[in-house]
Amino acid sequence: MVDLDSRLSKRENKEEKRLRKDNEEDEEASKQILRPIPDENFELIPLGEDPNRGV
Repeated sequence: MVDLDSRLSKRENKEEKRLRKDNEEDEEASKQILRPIPDENFELIPLGEDPNRGV
């Protein structure tokens, strides 16, 4: 069966779906809540075994 009233070709439909999917992923990424950087003084805590030792 052939759709005689097709507004877009199959390729255009695939591209449009891909763009919609990419747009949804971008929106999800932009919804991430970022924590603000503190303006006050803060202490850095070393995460190694011995901070005096070299790498």
